[in-house]
Amino acid sequence: MNLTLRLKDTFGPFLGDGAEGNEFRCQKIEPFWDSYERIILDFEGVDSMTHSFVNAFVGNLVEAHPRDFREKLVFKNCSPLVKTFIKGALSFAKTRIPA
Repeated sequence: MNLTLRLKDTFGPFLGDGAEGNEFRCQKIEPFWDSYERIILDFEGVDSMTHSFVNAFVGNLVEAHPRDFREKLVFKNCSPLVKTFIKGALSFAKTRIPA
């Protein structure tokens, strides 16, 4: 079973506040990480975001789950700009994971 989270429904078209991204991660994803096969992050309608938001949200997920985030997280309906932010957060998070 999958959990789908439509980010625009919670945050609107601009994901800007890192503290809100981190809080969303802690409340809406972490408690359910082991309960679902996949967690789908649907970015439909999201126009842009800040590095603060994506690092707090996606980057911290990668750090918390370095072994299984690739199999668990699905990024859906990402614009080219959103993809760029996510790729940057993934790269940055990988540098913070102990070898």
